[in-house]
Amino acid sequence: MIINKKTIVCLKYLLLFFFVSMLLPFVFFKMPRSGLDGSWNIAINLAHKYDLVFGKEFVFNYGPLGILHSRLPIAVNIFVYIFFDLYCLITVLSILNRILKIHFDPGTLLFVFLILILAMHNLEDQWYYFYFLFYVFALIKEPPGVVSIVQAALLSLISFYFKMNSGIVTILVFIACISYLFARKKLDLKIYLGILSLYLLVFGLSNRLLHVDLPGYVIGSLHLIDGHNDAMFLELDGTKKLLITAVLINGILFAWFLYRLVVLIRNRALIKELDEPLIYTVTGLSIFMLFKSAFVRADISHISQFFQGIGLLAGLLYLYSPRKYESKSVAVCCWGILVLSYWALGESGTYYQPLLQLKDFSFISTKIHDVKNYFDGIKKYPDALAASDKLYTQDNALKKIIGNKTVDVISEDISKIYFNGLHYNPRPVIQSYIAYDDYLDNLNYQKYLSPGAPDYILFTLGEQDRRFAFFDEPKTKIAILTRYRIAGEIGDDLLLRKKATNANQSVWERTDTVIARLNEDIPIGEDSDLQYSRLMVKYSGWGKLRRMIYQPPELRITFTLEDDETKTFKAIRPILEEGVPVNKYVVDNDDFRLLMQSDGRRNMRIKKIRLVTDSVQGGFVPVFQMVTAHYRFNQKTAEERIADSLGIVAMTNTYNRYQPLAIDAGLFQPDSFMIGIDNFQKYSQLIRIEGWAFRKNSDNENYILKVVLRSVNNIFELPTENFPRTDLAALFQRKDLAAPGFKALVSKTLLPPGVYQVGILICDKSTQKRWVSYETYQQLDISSDNLPPLHLP
Repeated sequence: MIINKKTIVCLKYLLLFFFVSMLLPFVFFKMPRSGLDGSWNIAINLAHKYDLVFGKEFVFNYGPLGILHSRLPIAVNIFVYIFFDLYCLITVLSILNRILKIHFDPGTLLFVFLILILAMHNLEDQWYYFYFLFYVFALIKEPPGVVSIVQAALLSLISFYFKMNSGIVTILVFIACISYLFARKKLDLKIYLGILSLYLLVFGLSNRLLHVDLPGYVIGSLHLIDGHNDAMFLELDGTKKLLITAVLINGILFAWFLYRLVVLIRNRALIKELDEPLIYTVTGLSIFMLFKSAFVRADISHISQFFQGIGLLAGLLYLYSPRKYESKSVAVCCWGILVLSYWALGESGTYYQPLLQLKDFSFISTKIHDVKNYFDGIKKYPDALAASDKLYTQDNALKKIIGNKTVDVISEDISKIYFNGLHYNPRPVIQSYIAYDDYLDNLNYQKYLSPGAPDYILFTLGEQDRRFAFFDEPKTKIAILTRYRIAGEIGDDLLLRKKATNANQSVWERTDTVIARLNEDIPIGEDSDLQYSRLMVKYSGWGKLRRMIYQPPELRITFTLEDDETKTFKAIRPILEEGVPVNKYVVDNDDFRLLMQSDGRRNMRIKKIRLVTDSVQGGFVPVFQMVTAHYRFNQKTAEERIADSLGIVAMTNTYNRYQPLAIDAGLFQPDSFMIGIDNFQKYSQLIRIEGWAFRKNSDNENYILKVVLRSVNNIFELPTENFPRTDLAALFQRKDLAAPGFKALVSKTLLPPGVYQVGILICDKSTQKRWVSYETYQQLDISSDNLPPLHLP
């Protein structure tokens, strides 16, 4: 059957329309939400609202165009989102049109279709980066055209202001690319200098337009990128086969690059065909970046980004590799990568399953729904923006206290500021867990000691990834102790208020240095001051290599408290190197409040620390230097001392509300449960026990949980709160786990001295039956000499 030219043209346009429609945005805007990720998304938009300078007043992985990721109805005109969406669609249309014009064959069309299905839900910054690579490779392989030069330059700048992880690469690659074209005499000197001058001019003007302090933006982002590697790595949990698949894909690509390099060298064509190795070099760098971003924090959501994005890079390899004798070889490589990526996403259990979308053609209905949702979003955006603005005129409990004063949040939940319509005045590194090193922490420290420090801080000592929260922003916490006082509690937060007059700068006294070893105890002196120690642990050669190509080796810190209880946390090497407070055990808001109001005298003392690795040669140099400086708390006025004493007494009285209830052992029968104790805090005056439990062979729908303590002479039921745990319901595949989580609190002063065993009591609300199970290893020793006093001495 002969297909005429007109039919082919119509078919091309139909396919072009179909492919472009698959890449239409699936949502026009997102609603603000609370939590860690929701908060930094809100913060990017609030930075625009308050005209903060990126790189100076706001330091984060995302830049001013990070709003294209957050897409919130906060301080962004509707036409900004519409403009960038139209620009993306025009860019996609241009790219696909060029591909179909040159490669209109069944194999290429099917390959493009499968890649688009795979990458349909890619992150926005990955799409911008891919568009950039397409035009850069077009510049290298084809005669340089105005469209390719303009698009490559523009996309490099958008990527730079979108997210620095890939943005700094786009800037360097673009400058290297046009310099290469000049060196290869594809651009004459005048055009080269004209392009470079205009590019740098637009770069400088865009810095001013987007409120960017360029040195701070670049340096701060590089510190964030480097520190993320040390601090945020997450070990594989049941995903090793996905790692093996990713390594296999990388191996296929590396083998192809190596093969082509050998062929070029053997044919003495390396210099003549230098375009090809250059494309492979940039592609290899891009693959490495994609792999690192996916497998440093190796959870399913990050890993899936590798398999969604690798298809796009394989597509570039397919388009820009030799098309004569090597076409079959490169096709086999690229199709192999595509098959492996589809399989991996199917195995990952992520929400997006491209293979299922293909099997039942649900990608069509999904995309129709996405398009409808997108245009509905355009209609609803003005109302959402108005509702956002209205938050700043509404009254609430926080605003009654803070009013129009400025406020910041520690550790990360910035959404509280937005939802309460408060005036945001952040420290530069906006969330505690990402102040990875001395440079970043010092930015926050200087902010809190400056005249522009926020009037209030909503403070919560929040833990991230099993880290010791008191070590996050260690220097900034000195600024807090110096500059702020406790004004009260609101919900789960301490409210800290800036002192009316500038306090004296923090006072550092004597220093001492010792040589210590990993996996050995280090004694900590008894001192009322805060002891800040710089633990200068270094990676070994193996550790540096592992950190560079995958994840760093894990380092942990174990504290031995003064009552000989031990606690172990994940340790972050650059934070340890900066200097951390090692002599006070502070893990929650109550501990931090005691630190501020008693100058550390009432906090649990740490008497030994130990830095722990998996083995003596576990990626670190076994010997390290420990340099300790002593921070002396500022002198308080008589009025401040009285207020602090009253605050401690009030906190103690609050503890005493948690009354244990003496119960009769004959009211319940022994049983065996599934039990997990997530937190057993017994070092302070308030005992806290958190975890979960359920009866394995029973319907738990109508059960409630209580924590009990049993000694030789007494059994006490503790005040216990039950709450849902959706993770457990999914893990154990049980629909009857309505509220298997529990949290119990009791004041140590209200329990008679003795050795207590922790137990869980399950009560059936329908039949009133009760069962108890005791945890063999969870014990609490309360002796008369370790009962804390009710009042300050």
